[in-house]
Parts: sequence; C-alpha cells; structure tokens
Amino acid sequence: MQLINFIFSFFLLVFLWKFIARQNFSPHIRVSCFALVALNPCLTGINVQATNDTLEILAGVLVIYFADLFFTEKKISTGILMVVFTILASLVKSSGIVILVALVMIFVLKLISSRPENRRHLGTVFLILLFSYFAIVPFAGDYYRNYQKYKTPFVHNHPHKDPPPDFFKRTYIQRPGITSVMDGYFTFRYFDMIREPMITNGDENYPLHRTSLWSQLYGRTFFMHFDQWPPSWVSSDPNIRMAGRVLIILGIFPLLLFMAGFLKSIYRFFMSVKNNRKYYLSSGNDWMYLVFLSGFLLFIMKYTYDYRDFSTMKSIFIFPALPAFIKFYLNGFSLINSGLLIRLLHFITGAIVIFSLYDIGFLIGQL
Repeated sequence: MQLINFIFSFFLLVFLWKFIARQNFSPHIRVSCFALVALNPCLTGINVQATNDTLEILAGVLVIYFADLFFTEKKISTGILMVVFTILASLVKSSGIVILVALVMIFVLKLISSRPENRRHLGTVFLILLFSYFAIVPFAGDYYRNYQKYKTPFVHNHPHKDPPPDFFKRTYIQRPGITSVMDGYFTFRYFDMIREPMITNGDENYPLHRTSLWSQLYGRTFFMHFDQWPPSWVSSDPNIRMAGRVLIILGIFPLLLFMAGFLKSIYRFFMSVKNNRKYYLSSGNDWMYLVFLSGFLLFIMKYTYDYRDFSTMKSIFIFPALPAFIKFYLNGFSLINSGLLIRLLHFITGAIVIFSLYDIGFLIGQL
C-alpha cells in the first residue's frame, strides 16, 4: 500500500506541476511554488503511509484540474474526466462529497450567467455528473448500506458526535481539541507554536495551540514532526525541535501571500456580483477556487465541531483543494511590485525547502 501511494504521489506532483505551469507567472515564481508544495513535509509524510488519504488528495486535485480545463476549453472529454474523479473522490472517502457540492454550486452559477448557446453544453455535462454520481456512489461507496444499518450514510471512528462546544466557556471532551468556539475558530497561536513546536497526544499537559484549529492546520502543514504521530515518528531531539521552530517562523510568509491572494479573489467576486458582471462568472474561473476552498474550510470546521478530539484537526483533510491554495498563493505574488521583495520571498522559500528536507531526512534516519 505504501508503494501504491508512492505511485499515486508521483502523479499528484505531475498534475500539480501541470497546474502551476499553466499559471501566468515567471518561471522563477512557478518553480519556487512547486518546490514549496512538492517538498512539503506534511504532503510527503502522508504519501509514504498506508492510508487512503493520498488517493483522496489525488482525486480532489484532478477534479479541480479538469474542472478548470473544462470550464475554459468546453471539451466534453475533460468534463468526463472531471466527473470520473468526482465519483472516485466520494468512493474513497466521504469528504469527497464536499467536491460534489462545490461542483454543483459552480455549475449552477455558470448556467445562470452563461449565454443561452453555451448552456446546453454545460447542462449536458452537469446531467452526466448528477446521474452517474447518484447511480454509483450511494451503492458502491456503501453509503446506502450504512444508512440501512446505522441510520446514517456516514460511518466514523467515533460512535457518536460530541456535545457541541460553548461559544466562550471551555468544556472538555476526550483529548482536548475544540474546547470552545472562540478558542477553536477565532485564534491563531503563532507564538505558542514557536515556543512549543510539537503537540502531545495525552489528555493533560498539552500546548495551548492544540485547541486552535487554524494553529493545528498551520503547524501540521509546515512541520512533519509537529503532530508526533505515528509512534515510530515521535522525537524530542533538540535539533528537530529547532528545525520545527524555524519552519513555523518562516511559514508565515507563504501564509500571508495566500491570505492576500484569497482576500483579493473574495473582493473581485463580490464586486463583480455587485456590479452584475455575469461575464466574470461565465468566462472566468478564479472564483471557482473560492468555492472549492470555502467548501473544504467549512467541512473541516464542521468536522472538528462535531468530533472535538484534536486528532480531527488534520491539514491533510483539506489537501484535496491544493490547487486552490496554490492559486491564491500565486495571486498573492501578483500584488507585489518590488523586485527586491520578490527576491527576499524566494530566499525565504529556499530556506523553508532546506529545513523541510532536513525534517524529511531526519525521519528517514529515525526509520
């Protein structure tokens, strides 16, 4: 299974590179972006384990890749590939349903905003998506069987949902993760992660950032040893802890670029809707990434709200939306006019890559 995931990860990187290569940026920025993704410790870590997450990430990436091609080129062949990988994503994991919901929203907006002569083409692929999905996924994905047996189509490791957290008051369920809405969804404990760049897996004596969703997603993304799991990967070596601190410090720069690009796309979307610019919805695809990313962010928030143990706060659960993260990261670069600042960001990216390789190499030494 590890070998199979290694093969899947190869194709994952191929299509991420193909996606990055299609973006209108200089070769230096595209190569820098690809290095940041391809050598990411978290992505590397999950791709060498025997789980179904790699295939889920690959399926999500392929859906977004072929969706962009389909809505740009209007070819039935790319539309069919988009449908195939949407079905695959939901067969592998129930989080694939997020991809379907996002696609349905995109199709509806495209159909509403497109000219009449283009709606037939879009409508054909949309109907293929709906009919094939609901003819295959509920049965081949065991959702219908689960509903008959457990009265719910979704089966989770936890037998029941946890009681919902209070907004301000901290309450504790299992191993503390989401203790309150405020702590879980309205905090980013950057300096706490620098002080303690790893989490503990017990009920007590845990760092404060373990109760913050965005902190957990950030730390797990940039530092492989952050979550101290699986057991054979656990280490308290001072060198790897220092490498983790460096990665957490430097990771804020690509995060800020991503946030800038994300906010820019949100602004463009709402201004276009406000000004009734249907052409932006019908011909442009930038807003499509907002739908995919928003879907996965809402999913991880809902998931961690229902199952409050910190183990649900995994960044790999939103990695199927990697092209959207890449898109907004590159959009952030488009806001920079200073050549000196761009060179500085390249230097920071190079440092992140070097320390990421150290993180990966340290694990190889452990194993």
